Amino acid sequence: MVTVLKVLLKNRKVILMNGILPVLLIEAKNLAEAWEKTVLEVWEKGFHIKTEYGGSSKDATVLIHVVNPLQEPRKHRGDYVTFLEVKNYVPMVLEGSIDYKIGKGVTYTYHDRLFKYKQDSNNLSWEIDQIEKIVEKLKKSPYSRRAQAITWFVDRDWLTDEPPCLQRVWCRVYEGRLIMETTWRSRDLFHAWGSNAYALTELQKVMAEKIGVEVGQYTDFSNSLHIYEKDFKEVERFIATLEIKKKN
Repeated sequence: MVTVLKVLLKNRKVILMNGILPVLLIEAKNLAEAWEKTVLEVWEKGFHIKTEYGGSSKDATVLIHVVNPLQEPRKHRGDYVTFLEVKNYVPMVLEGSIDYKIGKGVTYTYHDRLFKYKQDSNNLSWEIDQIEKIVEKLKKSPYSRRAQAITWFVDRDWLTDEPPCLQRVWCRVYEGRLIMETTWRSRDLFHAWGSNAYALTELQKVMAEKIGVEVGQYTDFSNSLHIYEKDFKEVERFIATLEIKKKN
Protein backbone atom coordinates (compact mmCIF):
# COMPACT_ATOMS: atom_id res chain seq x y z
CA MET A 1 0.00 0.00 0.00
CA VAL A 2 1.29 3.41 -0.92
CA THR A 3 2.01 5.41 2.19
CA VAL A 4 0.72 8.97 2.06
CA LEU A 5 2.38 11.45 4.38
CA LYS A 6 0.66 14.79 4.89
CA VAL A 7 2.92 17.42 6.37
CA LEU A 8 1.19 20.59 7.51
CA LEU A 9 3.51 23.55 8.02
CA LYS A 10 2.83 27.21 8.63
CA ASN A 11 1.67 28.87 5.39
CA ARG A 12 2.26 25.73 3.35
CA LYS A 13 0.96 22.24 2.78
CA VAL A 14 3.06 19.49 1.26
CA ILE A 15 1.71 16.16 0.06
CA LEU A 16 4.31 13.47 -0.52
CA MET A 17 3.68 10.05 -1.99
CA ASN A 18 6.18 7.26 -2.48
CA GLY A 19 7.45 7.24 -6.05
CA ILE A 20 5.51 10.36 -7.07
CA LEU A 21 6.73 13.90 -7.60
CA PRO A 22 5.94 16.25 -4.71
CA VAL A 23 2.84 18.43 -4.86
CA LEU A 24 3.51 21.77 -3.16
CA LEU A 25 1.15 24.54 -2.12
CA ILE A 26 2.61 28.01 -1.64
CA GLU A 27 0.68 30.92 -0.13
CA ALA A 28 2.09 34.43 -0.27
CA LYS A 29 1.11 38.08 0.09
CA ASN A 30 2.82 39.25 -3.10
CA LEU A 31 4.86 38.03 -6.08
CA ALA A 32 8.28 38.55 -4.50
CA GLU A 33 7.35 36.55 -1.42
CA ALA A 34 5.84 33.85 -3.63
CA TRP A 35 9.04 33.49 -5.66
CA GLU A 36 11.29 33.23 -2.61
CA LYS A 37 9.06 30.72 -0.82
CA THR A 38 8.72 28.60 -3.95
CA VAL A 39 12.45 28.51 -4.66
CA LEU A 40 13.10 27.30 -1.11
CA GLU A 41 10.34 24.67 -1.27
CA VAL A 42 11.31 23.25 -4.66
CA TRP A 43 14.99 23.26 -3.69
CA GLU A 44 14.25 21.36 -0.47
CA LYS A 45 11.53 18.99 -1.69
CA GLY A 46 11.96 18.85 -5.46
CA PHE A 47 12.54 15.47 -7.08
CA HIS A 48 15.66 14.91 -9.21
CA ILE A 49 14.62 14.06 -12.78
CA LYS A 50 16.21 14.14 -16.23
CA THR A 51 15.27 16.77 -18.81
CA GLU A 52 14.97 16.56 -22.59
CA TYR A 53 17.69 19.22 -22.84
CA GLY A 54 20.25 16.99 -21.13
CA GLY A 55 21.23 17.14 -17.48
CA SER A 56 18.72 17.02 -14.66
CA SER A 57 16.54 19.29 -12.57
CA LYS A 58 14.78 19.54 -9.24
CA ASP A 59 11.11 19.28 -10.11
CA ALA A 60 7.70 19.47 -8.45
CA THR A 61 4.05 20.08 -9.19
CA VAL A 62 3.27 23.43 -7.59
CA LEU A 63 0.21 25.55 -6.86
CA ILE A 64 1.04 29.14 -5.89
CA HIS A 65 -1.62 31.42 -4.42
CA VAL A 66 -0.82 35.14 -4.33
CA VAL A 67 -3.29 37.18 -2.30
CA ASN A 68 -2.36 40.61 -3.67
CA PRO A 69 -0.35 40.37 -6.92
CA LEU A 70 -0.04 44.15 -7.27
CA GLN A 71 1.36 44.67 -3.78
CA GLU A 72 5.03 45.70 -3.75
CA PRO A 73 7.53 44.22 -3.92
CA ARG A 74 6.49 42.45 -7.09
CA LYS A 75 10.10 41.68 -8.06
CA HIS A 76 12.42 39.89 -5.63
CA ARG A 77 15.86 41.45 -5.18
CA GLY A 78 17.42 38.03 -5.69
CA ASP A 79 15.58 37.49 -8.98
CA TYR A 80 17.93 39.52 -11.16
CA VAL A 81 16.51 38.02 -14.37
CA THR A 82 13.12 39.61 -13.74
CA PHE A 83 14.74 42.96 -12.91
CA LEU A 84 16.70 42.84 -16.18
CA GLU A 85 14.04 41.44 -18.51
CA VAL A 86 10.59 42.46 -17.29
CA LYS A 87 10.55 45.87 -19.04
CA ASN A 88 10.93 44.10 -22.37
CA TYR A 89 8.94 41.01 -21.46
CA VAL A 90 5.70 42.80 -20.49
CA PRO A 91 5.32 44.44 -23.95
CA MET A 92 5.91 41.02 -25.53
CA VAL A 93 2.91 39.60 -23.67
CA LEU A 94 0.57 42.60 -23.63
CA GLU A 95 1.43 44.36 -26.89
CA GLY A 96 2.97 41.74 -29.16
CA SER A 97 6.27 43.59 -29.51
CA ILE A 98 8.00 40.59 -31.10
CA ASP A 99 5.05 38.94 -32.88
CA TYR A 100 6.68 39.89 -36.18
CA LYS A 101 9.46 37.39 -35.40
CA ILE A 102 7.14 34.37 -35.35
CA GLY A 103 8.39 31.95 -38.00
CA LYS A 104 11.70 33.85 -38.13
CA GLY A 105 13.45 32.28 -35.18
CA VAL A 106 10.52 32.61 -32.76
CA THR A 107 8.10 29.68 -32.53
CA TYR A 108 5.28 31.48 -30.71
CA THR A 109 4.47 34.39 -28.41
CA TYR A 110 1.89 34.46 -25.65
CA HIS A 111 0.44 37.64 -27.15
CA ASP A 112 -0.16 35.91 -30.46
CA ARG A 113 -1.74 32.85 -28.84
CA LEU A 114 -3.93 34.85 -26.44
CA PHE A 115 -4.90 37.88 -28.51
CA LYS A 116 -4.73 36.41 -32.02
CA TYR A 117 -5.50 32.72 -31.61
CA LYS A 118 -5.69 31.20 -35.08
CA GLN A 119 -7.34 28.02 -36.28
CA ASP A 120 -8.23 26.35 -39.55
CA SER A 121 -11.57 24.54 -39.71
CA ASN A 122 -13.59 23.29 -42.71
CA ASN A 123 -11.22 25.06 -45.09
CA LEU A 124 -11.88 28.34 -43.25
CA SER A 125 -9.27 30.28 -41.28
CA TRP A 126 -10.28 32.40 -38.32
CA GLU A 127 -8.62 34.48 -35.63
CA ILE A 128 -9.99 35.36 -32.21
CA ASP A 129 -8.96 37.78 -29.46
CA GLN A 130 -9.45 35.50 -26.47
CA ILE A 131 -8.64 38.21 -23.93
CA GLU A 132 -11.32 40.50 -25.32
CA LYS A 133 -13.77 37.59 -25.22
CA ILE A 134 -13.02 37.06 -21.52
CA VAL A 135 -13.61 40.76 -20.85
CA GLU A 136 -16.91 40.71 -22.76
CA LYS A 137 -18.02 37.54 -20.97
CA LEU A 138 -17.28 38.82 -17.48
CA LYS A 139 -18.90 42.18 -18.14
CA LYS A 140 -22.07 40.28 -18.95
CA SER A 141 -21.75 37.41 -16.47
CA PRO A 142 -19.08 38.13 -13.83
CA TYR A 143 -19.80 34.79 -12.14
CA SER A 144 -19.21 32.78 -15.34
CA ARG A 145 -17.05 29.65 -15.23
CA ARG A 146 -16.39 29.85 -18.97
CA ALA A 147 -14.05 32.84 -19.18
CA GLN A 148 -10.83 31.24 -20.33
CA ALA A 149 -8.13 31.46 -22.99
CA ILE A 150 -5.87 28.66 -24.27
CA THR A 151 -2.55 28.58 -26.10
CA TRP A 152 -2.02 25.02 -27.34
CA PHE A 153 -2.21 24.24 -31.08
CA VAL A 154 -2.83 20.49 -31.23
CA ASP A 155 -1.74 20.19 -34.85
CA ARG A 156 1.70 21.74 -34.41
CA ASP A 157 2.88 22.06 -30.80
CA TRP A 158 3.59 18.33 -30.54
CA LEU A 159 6.09 18.74 -33.37
CA THR A 160 8.24 21.55 -32.00
CA ASP A 161 11.00 21.54 -29.40
CA GLU A 162 9.67 24.87 -28.09
CA PRO A 163 5.94 24.53 -27.37
CA PRO A 164 4.28 27.13 -25.11
CA CYS A 165 4.67 26.65 -21.38
CA LEU A 166 1.52 28.62 -20.53
CA GLN A 167 -1.52 26.52 -21.37
CA ARG A 168 -4.57 28.30 -20.03
CA VAL A 169 -5.78 31.52 -18.43
CA TRP A 170 -9.04 31.36 -16.43
CA CYS A 171 -10.75 34.38 -14.91
CA ARG A 172 -13.77 35.24 -12.79
CA VAL A 173 -15.08 38.27 -10.91
CA TYR A 174 -15.67 37.72 -7.20
CA GLU A 175 -16.84 40.47 -4.85
CA GLY A 176 -15.85 43.18 -7.31
CA ARG A 177 -12.37 41.80 -7.99
CA LEU A 178 -10.95 40.02 -11.02
CA ILE A 179 -9.43 36.67 -10.13
CA MET A 180 -6.88 35.19 -12.52
CA GLU A 181 -5.71 31.56 -12.52
CA THR A 182 -3.06 30.30 -14.93
CA THR A 183 -2.01 26.77 -15.83
CA TRP A 184 1.49 25.91 -17.07
CA ARG A 185 2.77 22.57 -18.32
CA SER A 186 6.42 23.46 -17.58
CA ARG A 187 8.30 26.33 -15.93
CA ASP A 188 11.86 27.40 -15.15
CA LEU A 189 11.37 28.60 -11.58
CA PHE A 190 14.62 30.41 -10.98
CA HIS A 191 14.91 32.25 -14.30
CA ALA A 192 11.38 32.55 -15.70
CA TRP A 193 8.64 32.42 -13.05
CA GLY A 194 9.16 36.01 -11.89
CA SER A 195 8.83 37.55 -15.35
CA ASN A 196 5.92 35.26 -16.26
CA ALA A 197 3.95 36.11 -13.13
CA TYR A 198 4.68 39.82 -13.37
CA ALA A 199 3.50 40.00 -17.00
CA LEU A 200 0.38 37.90 -16.44
CA THR A 201 -0.65 40.02 -13.46
CA GLU A 202 -0.09 43.13 -15.58
CA LEU A 203 -2.53 41.55 -18.03
CA GLN A 204 -4.87 40.90 -15.10
CA LYS A 205 -4.72 44.60 -14.23
CA VAL A 206 -5.51 45.67 -17.80
CA MET A 207 -8.44 43.26 -17.98
CA ALA A 208 -9.79 44.42 -14.61
CA GLU A 209 -9.75 48.02 -15.79
CA LYS A 210 -11.69 47.10 -18.93
CA ILE A 211 -14.26 45.16 -16.92
CA GLY A 212 -14.50 47.96 -14.36
CA VAL A 213 -13.40 46.03 -11.27
CA GLU A 214 -10.39 45.83 -8.95
CA VAL A 215 -7.58 43.26 -9.21
CA GLY A 216 -8.06 40.21 -7.02
CA GLN A 217 -5.96 37.17 -6.18
CA TYR A 218 -3.65 35.41 -8.62
CA THR A 219 -3.29 31.61 -8.61
CA ASP A 220 -0.54 29.92 -10.58
CA PHE A 221 -0.38 26.15 -11.23
CA SER A 222 2.58 24.35 -12.84
CA ASN A 223 2.62 20.65 -13.71
CA SER A 224 6.42 20.85 -13.71
CA LEU A 225 8.07 23.72 -11.88
CA HIS A 226 11.78 23.11 -11.90
CA ILE A 227 15.27 24.36 -11.15
CA TYR A 228 17.82 23.29 -13.75
CA GLU A 229 21.01 21.55 -12.71
CA LYS A 230 23.09 24.27 -14.39
CA ASP A 231 21.62 26.77 -11.91
CA PHE A 232 22.19 24.72 -8.74
CA LYS A 233 25.29 26.64 -7.58
CA GLU A 234 23.53 29.94 -8.21
CA VAL A 235 20.56 28.80 -6.14
CA GLU A 236 22.87 27.65 -3.35
CA ARG A 237 24.46 31.13 -3.27
CA PHE A 238 21.02 32.73 -3.18
CA ILE A 239 19.90 30.57 -0.25
CA ALA A 240 23.17 31.24 1.58
CA THR A 241 22.56 34.99 1.16
CA LEU A 242 19.08 34.60 2.64
CA GLU A 243 20.51 32.78 5.65
CA ILE A 244 23.04 35.55 6.25
CA LYS A 245 20.30 38.18 6.12
CA LYS A 246 18.21 36.24 8.65
CA LYS A 247 21.11 36.17 11.10
CA ASN A 248 21.78 39.92 10.77
